[in-house]
Amino acid sequence: MDNKQRLNKEDSKINISFMVNSFRNYWWVYAVMLCLFLGLAAIYVKVKSPSYEIYSSIILNDDENDSKGSLGGLGSLMASFSLGGSGYKYVEDELVRIRSHSSMMELVEKLGLNETYTSKKGFFSQRQTYFNDSPVKVYIPESVIDTMSVSSSFRVKVSPDGRKADIIVKQKKDEVYNRKGVSLPAMVKTPYGTFQVSTTSFFKPGEELDMKIGILNPAVAAKSVNKKLSIKSPSKKSDLVFINYEDVNIERGKAVLNTLVDIYNNKLLKDYRNQAQASVDFVKDRLEKLYNELEKSETSIESYKRANKIVDASAEAEYIFLKKQTAERSMIEYETRASVLKMIIEFLQSDKNKYSLIPFADDMPKEPVEEYNKLVMERLRLQENAKGNNAALKSISAQVDAMRANLIGSLESQLSATRIAISDMNRAEAGTASRISDYPTMEKDLLSLYRDQKIKNQIYSYLLQKLEENELKLSRDIKIGKVVDEAYPNIEPSSPNALLVFVAASAFSVLCTYCGLWILSILSKLTRRQRQPAAE
Repeated sequence: MDNKQRLNKEDSKINISFMVNSFRNYWWVYAVMLCLFLGLAAIYVKVKSPSYEIYSSIILNDDENDSKGSLGGLGSLMASFSLGGSGYKYVEDELVRIRSHSSMMELVEKLGLNETYTSKKGFFSQRQTYFNDSPVKVYIPESVIDTMSVSSSFRVKVSPDGRKADIIVKQKKDEVYNRKGVSLPAMVKTPYGTFQVSTTSFFKPGEELDMKIGILNPAVAAKSVNKKLSIKSPSKKSDLVFINYEDVNIERGKAVLNTLVDIYNNKLLKDYRNQAQASVDFVKDRLEKLYNELEKSETSIESYKRANKIVDASAEAEYIFLKKQTAERSMIEYETRASVLKMIIEFLQSDKNKYSLIPFADDMPKEPVEEYNKLVMERLRLQENAKGNNAALKSISAQVDAMRANLIGSLESQLSATRIAISDMNRAEAGTASRISDYPTMEKDLLSLYRDQKIKNQIYSYLLQKLEENELKLSRDIKIGKVVDEAYPNIEPSSPNALLVFVAASAFSVLCTYCGLWILSILSKLTRRQRQPAAE
């Protein structure tokens, strides 16, 4: 064993020995310090305002989708070409949407969470936090709220009659206003704006009131509120969402959770109705054009029958329909698909729809269309609030343009593939027609006219159903987040934890006493060593 290890071992023995001896000889010091720290802990527990956990829960609904399997197979056709599907909402995406920055900002604005009002009557009393019932109010101009980059702290001591007050204002930790005996209401001018301080209907004359008021920038307050939120789901497959919030004011905490759920539902409802309105406008335009085309088709059939003196067209064409039933069904489906794809491409290529939501979002390729519509909605919201030459608006417009171009390319590829399939089927039909060349040309022409009419009728019926579906969406008040439990508080406060505080105080008192005695012993040894050479 070398010298270093031997010295370390001796130091360890000395420390353990000193610990035992200090407890034996100076137990009363430990007892005094323990009482002192426990007393301080008791004062802290008594003075500290308790915080409470507030709980709420919602369940997410799936969007209804009735297009599948309807209109004689057209709904299933759309699904087979990735133009249909469930409106299922991914829970993880909705959790992000609930606590998004825009939602937090709206929450702060609605409830005034960037303003805090507290008062304290004495040193040993708990600080009271107000929510919509403060006896003193600081009124802030909207221009100041939007541009305020620093927090403001007000100390307002109101006289018993409520007519005068001593006001101190700090900004950036610097005192920018200090007046005594100011008449209320008072206009307080600071480097970051002019505020109005006045009493409210909740003020009760009779005793002096000492208020502390904090004013934060809404973005900072939104970030603070977000930190106190806990949003989670039991599992990825569950539609249930639990929302927790901690606050010293129970009523404020309940208002935060209830209002947050309302904001989430209102935002989704607005998006839902905007998309439905876009679909209604598009469908009405196409229905008008199809109606005129159907009239022309019916006129053509009538003229053909008159010219060829056909009495019973269905009987004359019955054999051809039965013979070519399978081929005709496929032909109609592919031509219907081509028409639908062409309509959607024309809608996307139109300048007036440049930044419009894509209609029939549930009948389109799900992921690209959802991303495109999400970008368009973000651009619409940004456009409402943007001022002047906004760089963010330009950036999101460029993203929308790029995504629209990619989507058009994808749909054009599908249209091209469909047309190739139609050409192949036409060639096959031509081969069949050569084998039945004995049939009169009149029957083949009439078959073509009927097929064209049937395609238009089927598309017209499909669009009528879509019009009805989207008009119903506009008329219904659908809540995506159905409330399971409205906000309610935990009976016991979450902090301060009295047991934990007392245990920590006890441990800290022992540690401090031991360290103090040990330092004193070291100093005593050094003093004795210095005296010994002098005495010699």
